[in-house]
Amino acid sequence: MSNTMLPLPAPNVIIDDIDFYTKLNLVYAATVTFLIYDIFHCFADEVEYIWLGMKWSIPKVLYIISRYYYPFYLLFETCHPNHILCNIISQRLCDSIDYYFLTYYYSCSIAIWFHGFGGLIICSTITDLIVMIRVCACYGNGKKIVYLLASALASD
Repeated sequence: MSNTMLPLPAPNVIIDDIDFYTKLNLVYAATVTFLIYDIFHCFADEVEYIWLGMKWSIPKVLYIISRYYYPFYLLFETCHPNHILCNIISQRLCDSIDYYFLTYYYSCSIAIWFHGFGGLIICSTITDLIVMIRVCACYGNGKKIVYLLASALASD
């Protein structure tokens, strides 16, 4: 690990970053609040029609994952105590961390990995699979449609 320190960004850049991530966290908090309200509001119908009313299948599992994973992911993004500083460090100071900050950097690297893989890859893939299944059902599960959508998903 390098002991050379890169110059710190200008204070106005750091303040702009903190302002941006504060606003982003407010959007995440509002979204989590709405999703949790929706889960509680629709839970009785969901138990009747989804949990008890359907046999277990791939679309049901994808629905349940998308229904309960997204609020968890957004709650993590909102409540992670170092969320703002992790983003600033990862974008502005990634090569300037010396041994003293190793534990903090490790915490940030886990958060950054979860932000990228847990959010962008998992959430978008599940959503794409649900849309693919619905479109295939609309077109009678034709092989051409399945191959077309599978290749579009693979290229995504």
